Amino acid sequence: MQLTACRPAPATEGELILRLRWSPEHRGGLRELNLEPDWGGVNRHGFRDAGWQRFGQTANRVTLRADDAQAVVLTRGFLPAGDYARVFVAIPRVAGRDDRGRPVAVNPHIEPIARAVSLPSDGHAVVDLVIAILPTPPQSPFRESVQAFIMDAQLVAAP
Repeated sequence: MQLTACRPAPATEGELILRLRWSPEHRGGLRELNLEPDWGGVNRHGFRDAGWQRFGQTANRVTLRADDAQAVVLTRGFLPAGDYARVFVAIPRVAGRDDRGRPVAVNPHIEPIARAVSLPSDGHAVVDLVIAILPTPPQSPFRESVQAFIMDAQLVAAP
């Protein structure tokens, strides 16, 4: 009788975590941001707006406060291991509160951002998206006084 050991198949996925932090230099006079993300994704395509792969679970609602530098998780999930060129979390609704607690309308000008991410097989990667709140230029067609932008995407150590 011959016994053979079964080895598990090598892992072909890794976990990606997309978090959000508020730039301390670009708060737009607000003390709080309330965001309603929709979906998170990555792409490997040569064009920014093509080949998006949605993944994981995305938070329904998150709040960032000016006095708290912590990042909040937006999207977390598993993807095929490999290299990705861009990350994105669609955030169609953003609202703020000023220093007096009054609501402030914010134009959610959130777009994909280039960030090379190598997702290891059976490993994980964490990317912090850095959101900035900037004044809306006078020539802009948007009525909100401030706009939200993703100004950076930084690879960070795993939580």
